Amino acid sequence: MTEENLDFLEGDFEILDKLGKGGMGQVFKARQKSLDRLVAIKILPINLCNNEEFIGRFKREARLAGKFYHPNAIQVFDIGEFKGQYYYIMEYVDGGNLKEKLNLANRFSEEYVLDILRQVLSVLKEAETMKIIHRDIKPDNIMVTSEGVVKLADLGLAREVKDNAGLTQQKIAIGTPHYMAPEQAQGKQVDMRADQYALGITAFQLLTGRPPFTGKNNMDILVQHVKKPMIKPSSICPNISPYMDKLILKMTEKEPKMRFQSINEIFKALDKVSEALVVAKSPK
Repeated sequence: MTEENLDFLEGDFEILDKLGKGGMGQVFKARQKSLDRLVAIKILPINLCNNEEFIGRFKREARLAGKFYHPNAIQVFDIGEFKGQYYYIMEYVDGGNLKEKLNLANRFSEEYVLDILRQVLSVLKEAETMKIIHRDIKPDNIMVTSEGVVKLADLGLAREVKDNAGLTQQKIAIGTPHYMAPEQAQGKQVDMRADQYALGITAFQLLTGRPPFTGKNNMDILVQHVKKPMIKPSSICPNISPYMDKLILKMTEKEPKMRFQSINEIFKALDKVSEALVVAKSPK
């Protein structure tokens, strides 16, 4: 099933399926026999197990997630290491992620996107109190249960604000290019407003079916985030309201000081958009 050796898990875990693979490891669905529950297991790739930088990031991901509990965040149960193989056990979400759902739906309604934003922001508000920023918000990392509950996943790039390790040893900005705030793309110090930017870009994609910036390579995309003007969602889908346009453009301003300066401000803006949508759709 994988190049990684999973034999050490066979005592208490039955591997059921491979859920995905990313730069920081593979994720498997499993049944934990002792507690008779479904879990997800993330395993650091073998080729990274001798890389102290990546091992440090992997451990930091688990530590941060393990001490952080919120109903809209993936819960981490345990972290372990066996003969140089690093892994952790986390909550399994049965509904898939927004990227998968978007591939089926093409795009989502404004009301649904507003609901997604509220649930993700509630996690970020709690994270802000712990001085933690996520740094990799994107549709792939937003899970939705079969009951419609949002679960923010993959704190692999999360860090405490006091931790200045914003770059890899090769001085490359950490994150996903399609969603990266300009200051993050440039390797500058980032805060909650970078997460806000990524969430705004994510909302744009959920509304229109595509990210605002695409290019021939990652560097091309990063340069666009820094220099190219942001477009309105309605320029792709004309039926999107001007209220949503205004919200997305505010969240994705190039300069952090031009975005919302607190999560509470964003919540207030979401309420105004919701109210405007109700009025606009009310019988005349």
